[in-house]
Amino acid sequence: MPFEIGSFDESNIYAQTYGMYISFRHIPTDKVAKFKAFITDFKDQYTSDWNDTTVYGRMDPISTFQGTRRNISFSFDVVAASFDEAKYNFENSRRLIQFLYPVYERTAVNSSFSATSMVAAPLLAIRFGNLIRNAGHLGQGAIGNEAQELVGKLDGITYDPDFEVGVFHHPEEGGAGVVFPKVNRFSCNYTVFHTHDLGFDINGASNSDFPYAGTTGFEETDSIEEFETVLGNIASNTLEQAQAAVAEEEITGAERVRRGSREFFSRFDPLKPGTSAEFPMLTWAASSIPRSGGE
Repeated sequence: MPFEIGSFDESNIYAQTYGMYISFRHIPTDKVAKFKAFITDFKDQYTSDWNDTTVYGRMDPISTFQGTRRNISFSFDVVAASFDEAKYNFENSRRLIQFLYPVYERTAVNSSFSATSMVAAPLLAIRFGNLIRNAGHLGQGAIGNEAQELVGKLDGITYDPDFEVGVFHHPEEGGAGVVFPKVNRFSCNYTVFHTHDLGFDINGASNSDFPYAGTTGFEETDSIEEFETVLGNIASNTLEQAQAAVAEEEITGAERVRRGSREFFSRFDPLKPGTSAEFPMLTWAASSIPRSGGE
């Protein structure tokens, strides 16, 4: 069961307050494994399939569109701040690996499984924020809401516990020879089975929330002129926000402004060539994790 807010460390509070989890649901059994979303790598690949037919005397093939496939590869860390959280993470990690296997029907009491008794393939449904979710169902629901999950198959999982960081070893609780890694690393390759509409209708309308849901406040632009106007407004607004932030710094901390205002503008002025905006992101410091063998 999930831990209560305030237990272990600040990352638990953040994850529970803002729903920053990545969840996996094994569709045949409805079992769930859920982790705090310490995402370390994310790649979303779209591949269009065309059937090319070569015709004598024609330089270019005749191409017939077949479909577009989506494959998501991502990695995440499962971090424990205490022995109890390490046990919880270990159980969830073990369950996630089990999700790669199908459902069988026993032919007799206490009988073993056989290939002929398989009744359900290991289909999964995954949810991570607005990047891995069903774009056809955008209601504000709890994490794990089935309508918001993206259905597909896991082509494989790599489990890589970080032994350099260390493990928890408490023989009196876990048993002799049993260790619980402080950091479990996972790499996943996920093929998406879309259960919502894709593409455009004959009027050019589409699901604007595909593939990544989220309210941006911008409407679709249909011309280069409209697009350039939107970009100009963004640049102007960003500069105004940066100037306002520096003005606030002058009021609340003059010394900090004297030391950092030039650097601040060089980072946040979108109109100055050769600079780019930098915004803080949620990260975790591996150096903060104890590196001893046990606690």
